[in-house]
Amino acid sequence: MLSVPSANALIKVMCDAGILREMTGQRRGRIYAFQEYLDLFSR
Repeated sequence: MLSVPSANALIKVMCDAGILREMTGQRRGRIYAFQEYLDLFSR
C-alpha cells in the first residue's frame, strides 16, 4: 500500500508525462483519467 504523499507524487509524475489527465479542476476529490485508454473508445 502507498502512503498518500507517495501516491500523490506518482500521480504528479504520470500527469507530467501525459499519461494521466485531471478531470475535475478541483483541489480535493480529484478524478484522473488514463487518456490513451479513453481515446480507444472515442474513435
